[in-house]
Order: sequence, then C-alpha cells, then structure tokens
Amino acid sequence: MCRGASPELFFSATPNTDRSARRLCQECPVRQPCLMTAMLEEAAEERRFGIFGGLDPGERHRLARSGVTGPVAAARFATALRMIDGAA
Repeated sequence: MCRGASPELFFSATPNTDRSARRLCQECPVRQPCLMTAMLEEAAEERRFGIFGGLDPGERHRLARSGVTGPVAAARFATALRMIDGAA
C-alpha cells in the first residue's frame, strides 16, 4: 500500500498528511509487521519519527511502554490497532 506513496506522506508533521497516511495504513495487509518492525528498531535506537503501522511516534512510544512485547505481541498489536482505529 505505501510502496507507491510519497515518503513525505508518512514523515510530515501536518494533520492532513497524518490522516492520509493513517487511512492507507488501515487497509494495509502488512500493518502489524510494519508496526512491530518500527517499534523494534525504535527500541534499539531510541528514536521515533513518522507514521508506521498507522501510529505516530507518541502512540508507538505509549504502546511500547505498555509492555506489548514477547510471544503474544501480534495479538496485542491487533487489539491495540483495533482500539486505535475505533477511536480515529
């Protein structure tokens, strides 16, 4: 889904582009792996930027602090994403 989109869509600081990026992420079949990869990389580098898996840096930080890791991570990510989608 994002492969053909402009990178600026996912790395902008404007509400309109954030909403557009999140809309693309909602329909993406690799949303969970994208989010999980971003969070793992961010944990190692302690830097957060852009929209990944439909979440902004602050949302990913809060999700990471909640302890969503380990063998049940995929199910927890799915639950968190459904909650976020419902709130959006």
